[in-house]
Amino acid sequence: WAPYLMGAFIISVGISSILDWLGHLKNFWWLSGLTLLISSPLLVVFLLKVKTSWLRRLILLVLFIVLILIGVGRYWTDAQQMREILNYTGQKVRLTGIVLSAPKVKIKNQLVVLTVEKINGRQFNNKKYLGRVVLTTSLITPIEYGDRIEIQGKLVKPRNFNGFDYQKYLAKDKIYLIAYNPKIKILQHHLGFWWREKLVKVKIYFEHTLELLVARPESVLAEGLAFGDRRNFPQWLTDKFRNAGLIHLTALSGLHIMLIFGLLDGMLLWLYCPRKYSFWIISLIILIFVLMTGAHPSAIRAMIMGLIFLFGLKIGRLYSVSRALVLTAGIMILLNPRLLFFDLGFQLSFLATLGAVCLGNSLNQQFSQWGNLFLKKFHSYQLVDLVYHSDFWLRFFNGLGSIMAITLAVQIFTLPWVIFNFHQFPLISLVSNVLIIPLIPLIMILIFLTILAGTIWLPLGKIFGFLVLGMGWLVIEIIKVIG
Repeated sequence: WAPYLMGAFIISVGISSILDWLGHLKNFWWLSGLTLLISSPLLVVFLLKVKTSWLRRLILLVLFIVLILIGVGRYWTDAQQMREILNYTGQKVRLTGIVLSAPKVKIKNQLVVLTVEKINGRQFNNKKYLGRVVLTTSLITPIEYGDRIEIQGKLVKPRNFNGFDYQKYLAKDKIYLIAYNPKIKILQHHLGFWWREKLVKVKIYFEHTLELLVARPESVLAEGLAFGDRRNFPQWLTDKFRNAGLIHLTALSGLHIMLIFGLLDGMLLWLYCPRKYSFWIISLIILIFVLMTGAHPSAIRAMIMGLIFLFGLKIGRLYSVSRALVLTAGIMILLNPRLLFFDLGFQLSFLATLGAVCLGNSLNQQFSQWGNLFLKKFHSYQLVDLVYHSDFWLRFFNGLGSIMAITLAVQIFTLPWVIFNFHQFPLISLVSNVLIIPLIPLIMILIFLTILAGTIWLPLGKIFGFLVLGMGWLVIEIIKVIG
């Protein structure tokens, strides 16, 4: 019953988010009552359809109600963190805060997220309600993670642009106000978590190593593929990726995490590492990697699902992707209840995974049947007969068919939501994914080998860097044509 119970928690967080995302409902019991009222038809239908005794149905009803109230409470406690800061909307303030993450570098400026400590001399540290703001500043301002800074400027609500709901995008991170180009004074350094500062420095070092060994724009592409970092992407390359429907490749996702899982698992098997130890080693390395690259929701989802899979192997249990997906969503929403309603990337990521699970396998089987029928019907032709009697070419075309099936399933499930939010959809993405995705595992392996070899001895890294340069050039040229 775990997925159903977790589903009740997820639904309650979703309803609460929709009812209160602007913070207008200021009474917990009003929000709880409305959420129970809206979700009651689903409870009634489920309890009538489930085949079990009435006693168990009663127990389930009680558990569902408890979990719905827990979901409302989780969202409510999180929502309180914005109410105090919103009182300063439209005001000029003197604000002190600590930089929460590494600044996000844009073409003309950088975005800095602050955890607020003081506003106009008023202390926030010991209060229940904390706040966050984001500020824009010039690229020459040397701000780093963990700095305590003081700003003077006007706090306003973020401006939406080009049909993009920027307010909702920032709300997922509990950010409701922004300061455009305020006066900045750096007060102290190194006030963040020491381990996070070290991980940020390691990532910067790896990216610097890539830039030394691979020329631009291929090095920039390698940074995007390996670390999900598009900060140095030229605008034309970003536009080409977006037009080709391949922008998801430059954000850490299940493809990246599962590839690292596979590489580490294969390496540990080659070293004859027992399975009970390899689980903990892989888990630790993946956790460090996800934290180093910014702990994006898609990477966290892939990490949790991968760890559930490895844990199942460790204890000898079968793996259910659908159950793992629901439990993963529940864990992530428990950690950050704003993901469900505010984070479009989170929504698309789970829709894509759901499409691959629910429709991908059946489409793949259908494509395989069509392919076999085609080969049997036209095997009298020499070229078709060559494929028909070759294990290599059969595996190759079956692999392409599998990529097409998964891509089509993902497109079908995400299409309505993409059109609703972006008012456009790249139809060419089906072709571009089939052309590019088979190259991604190879180029990512080469990128990691380049970083590893370059860290040990720079001239050795240049050998692998030359291969990354060639593969990166091929990917970019294909994307130029398609995008």
